[in-house]
Amino acid sequence: MPYAQSEAESIPVRPPISFTSSADYLETGSQLSELLQTELKKWINVVIQNETLNCLESVQALLVIACYSAERSLMLSFATRMALDLGLDEAFEDLTHRLTMKDVEGSPSTDGLVEENGLMRKSRTWFGLLVLEHM
Repeated sequence: MPYAQSEAESIPVRPPISFTSSADYLETGSQLSELLQTELKKWINVVIQNETLNCLESVQALLVIACYSAERSLMLSFATRMALDLGLDEAFEDLTHRLTMKDVEGSPSTDGLVEENGLMRKSRTWFGLLVLEHM
């Protein structure tokens, strides 16, 4: 299955915070902006309090929110806690180990490539979190 198609098909299972995190891009004071801000605050609370919603997309949404929020440090601390719970800090080591073994064992299967792509996304998110924390 092509990557773009798999991403489009996964939209119904994405956390709502992924979509409401765009509220900061809208013109302040508009009715849509106010509605999305309210929805965003609600979903931030839901994601933070509900461990079943801890996923890579939730961490990424919190990072986007942190870039535009007055509560940047708070959003980054929530994202860090969630990222550590998900093991994102170990993703780069796992990825480099897999890539090293690929050189020894030959080309990986389709499942191996999907897993490598997942590890790459986790690693990039972890590094993005580290960069934002040091800005």
